[in-house]
Amino acid sequence: LGAGNGPPDLQLGTDKVLLTSPGDLSVALSGLQPILPGHTLVVPRRRVERLSELSKEETVDLFDTARSAQQLLRGRFEATAFNWAVKDGEAAGQPIPHVHVHVIPRKPRDLTANDLVYDMIDRWSPLDGQENVPPQLDIPDDDLRKARSEKDMAAEASRYAQLAAKGAGQLPTEAVRFGKFNLNPSQVFYVSSSGLSLAFVNLKPLVPGHVLVIPRRVLPTIADLTEEEMRDLWHSVRAVQSLVQESHGACCSNLGMQDGPDAGQSVPHVHVHILPRGQGKSSL
Repeated sequence: LGAGNGPPDLQLGTDKVLLTSPGDLSVALSGLQPILPGHTLVVPRRRVERLSELSKEETVDLFDTARSAQQLLRGRFEATAFNWAVKDGEAAGQPIPHVHVHVIPRKPRDLTANDLVYDMIDRWSPLDGQENVPPQLDIPDDDLRKARSEKDMAAEASRYAQLAAKGAGQLPTEAVRFGKFNLNPSQVFYVSSSGLSLAFVNLKPLVPGHVLVIPRRVLPTIADLTEEEMRDLWHSVRAVQSLVQESHGACCSNLGMQDGPDAGQSVPHVHVHILPRGQGKSSL
């Protein structure tokens, strides 16, 4: 585990392997300084630092393996929900330069405040006795995050849509369902070529460029997606991450997903958060 600059490579024993993907492209690792019981890392076999360096096949395999690991962990730890997180790049707080997906089992009242899990992920390091110190991310309190106007959101979506035009699907002209909500189609800036996934701007973004990617079907958890929907969702996440980073001049991103209410999911519809990050930018 690890490559390039940063902490030395970690040589892990087979006792740390929870499972290996059928194609042997990814592996799920457990017991690496877990922040909560069952905390697992899913990594590609090939040692690369960034998601963009993975092939399409490796990307699909990585997140399929994360879903398979989640299925195992649900039974072993009686989990009712899961947090997924990827720190893609040094400016996103990546503690070791090897792509990894955090899969963290959650239960009711396992933390005194649900949002504590994000600080725990920030500070996680695979090295015993060490704590990661990520770049500071100033997130305003919920009551200070004001809802934006449809005009402002439409303008932002339009900028992204211009970058996404090549190879993307047709943007919607009617309301789009997000859980029980009907989104104005002007908020949507990306539709995959298959039409199975889409992305939209955030009503109350945590940082400039904070967007969401969802499957078109209203499905509450990642386990509900078909293989085709799963593949399409994560290919879309990579495409959207790239265009949002380009728009904001960012080099890195935080990706996150709350899979179930006990992980902090507020809308029962699978959604992946993308937060662009970049060194030297006070707002990212």
